[in-house]
Amino acid sequence: MSLQYARLIRVLEPDLQHQNLVGVLLSWQDPRLRWDHSIYGGIDHIYVNRFAVWMPEMYPCESSQALLVSNDQSLSIGLNSSGFLNTFLIFSTYFSCEYDFSCEFDVYQFPFDTQHCYYCFQIYNYNARDELRVNANYSQRPDIYDTSEWKLKLLGIHYIDSIDNKLDIGLVYYNITFSRKPQFWVGLIITPTFLIGSLIIIGLFFGHGANIVNNAVGLGLTTMMSMMVIVGILANSFAKSQNIPILGWYVIVEIFIITLAVLTLMSAEVLYFMSDFLSHAPESKYSRPKKKMEIRLFIRETLHERGKHWIFALFFIAHTINLIVLLMRADYSAIIQSELIFNISELFQQHNTRLFKSLFNDYHKEMSPYNGHGLKIRSNSQCDIYSGILNDTYPFTPLTMSLQYARLIRVIEPELQHQNLVGVLLSWQDPRLQWNPSLYGGIDHIFVNRFTVWMPDSQSSIASNDQSLNIGLNASGFMNTFIVFSAHFSCEFDVYRFPFDTQHCYYCFVISNYNEKDELRFNAKYAARPQIYDTSEWALKLHGTHYIESVDSDFNAGVLYYNITFSRRPQFWVGLIITPTFLIGSLIIIGLFFGSGEDLVNNAVGLGLTTMMSMMVIVGILANSFAKSRYIPVLGCYIIAEIVIITLAVLALMSADPMYRVSNNLKFASFSKLSKIRSEKRRSVLNSVKAFIREALFGRGKYIIFSLFFLAHTINLIVLFAASQSRLSPLRPRNV
Repeated sequence: MSLQYARLIRVLEPDLQHQNLVGVLLSWQDPRLRWDHSIYGGIDHIYVNRFAVWMPEMYPCESSQALLVSNDQSLSIGLNSSGFLNTFLIFSTYFSCEYDFSCEFDVYQFPFDTQHCYYCFQIYNYNARDELRVNANYSQRPDIYDTSEWKLKLLGIHYIDSIDNKLDIGLVYYNITFSRKPQFWVGLIITPTFLIGSLIIIGLFFGHGANIVNNAVGLGLTTMMSMMVIVGILANSFAKSQNIPILGWYVIVEIFIITLAVLTLMSAEVLYFMSDFLSHAPESKYSRPKKKMEIRLFIRETLHERGKHWIFALFFIAHTINLIVLLMRADYSAIIQSELIFNISELFQQHNTRLFKSLFNDYHKEMSPYNGHGLKIRSNSQCDIYSGILNDTYPFTPLTMSLQYARLIRVIEPELQHQNLVGVLLSWQDPRLQWNPSLYGGIDHIFVNRFTVWMPDSQSSIASNDQSLNIGLNASGFMNTFIVFSAHFSCEFDVYRFPFDTQHCYYCFVISNYNEKDELRFNAKYAARPQIYDTSEWALKLHGTHYIESVDSDFNAGVLYYNITFSRRPQFWVGLIITPTFLIGSLIIIGLFFGSGEDLVNNAVGLGLTTMMSMMVIVGILANSFAKSRYIPVLGCYIIAEIVIITLAVLALMSADPMYRVSNNLKFASFSKLSKIRSEKRRSVLNSVKAFIREALFGRGKYIIFSLFFLAHTINLIVLFAASQSRLSPLRPRNV
């Protein structure tokens, strides 16, 4: 197998797949097809159709979808007089990526990443005793074509002779790397993010105005909205891994720096007004006016003159260091090449041909051996297989399905599906295909094509085509073959605990038209060490099996369920959704109650609407991430509660302003009446009411209301994490 051609079509990062056109030159020998070219006019080679000769059964593995670009009819094979054949195959295929074979997309270094992946091909059912071996190499000058975003390189070759002592399979891995060209991300994401951060920091510390607190909060919330748009772009660009990429960390750190800068400026303004209030407080005989003036001048110097420039410098340096750290984290590594070892054994063609004629001379593959009861069939016991004794009773023969391989390709939550590659070792017996090995040169097993023998039909989408399905047959009539199913399985996703959820799903297989009177039965199990590969967002685990003999009295079908669970790794959602949402909520509540200005109502509404825009960006990300269930997930409830808390805070501040104006009107009304009545007692009562309203709305009561809203905002986050740990959800129990 010589790789001649490789074209990278596209890299599907959210699905952990890369689509390719791969061309290989396949060469092998059939010693039955040799001739003396001098007898045939010097003809030393001919070309034949794919169906005219035997051809090794191989196709792409670790692939969710494989398609031979040239169909079987047009596949031409070259044959020379020494019995050597060759043909050029082009596969259009989606290769999957996973962890153990160094092919899971490592998004940590995104967008300066290099992905170590492979092209995988497999040949089935030839073990260490058989003659066929895979010799993989590259052509001298392979044609390689990459894309405008990714640079493709070919590295070494890795060959696995067998992944299981009960499963004869050869795997060939052509190791490759994809190096991302990061110009798009640097130019259109990183640079604007840095400029936005620079602009907000400069605007905070060098801006002027009577209402510094409101300006700071407004700038901060507008910047947060821009950052959440960037988070939305990132959410659609790579898989939600347990490792947040460095670009994600860069955005998170930027959000923290901007939040701290806004809070620092607001704190400085509050301290300055406190110092100004203390300087104008009435003096007593014990007060020291000179000392008080020195404190006020020190605070002014620290917060509004030189100190302000120092604080600006600290934040801008942190903002710049954040960019430098991002650019310094690129790393590139290589894959160690491994050598290929193969052996050659002796031929057994004459005995093999004679055995094949004996077995299939009067064999009808269209007829199932399990279509009646009470027929006289040879016994299944080892002692009298060749004794010729006929038994009236034939024991049930299990169709054994052993799950050997499971790869989760992606979870399509909005469609309530999960796409998988599932490899099962299918074993069954056909009592018509038994022989005595001693009569055929000691041959105790052979390999035949899928269309040569009868085979049970288990319904699912087979990733390998029928032509490439190879079946091993031993002298006792037992057969086995390894089948890879590419299938979308349905599952009722429980999104209540999203993004801290665990989904209980299954792989389902059906065998039809065998009732309780027939001999064929399902026997499901797992391999001793099944190969399990999940994704960077989901952890896959296998559990028990469940078998339903018949789903209907009039419908003979066996249904087999392999129970599985998907556990989400929530790091992406905690880092890039929950954390920014909490910071945005904190910023708006602080800005509402510590801002100042003549038009409090307009400022409050403006800050509230800016925050709502950021929240709706987050809602848009959530809307594309899970199914629209009747139960809102805990993260959705968290966002809704945040929106309600912010709305109530805005309304509380808006209602405070008209109440204060009413208190002033009471004051002026009291003066007109008191001029006539001249009652000191009523004047005192009205002044007390006015003082109480002022204190309640703009004094201590304002801080109490702020504390209540901030406490509700914090409790909302605590409830989110507490609800994520609950074992129960409102969904009904599952059927399986």
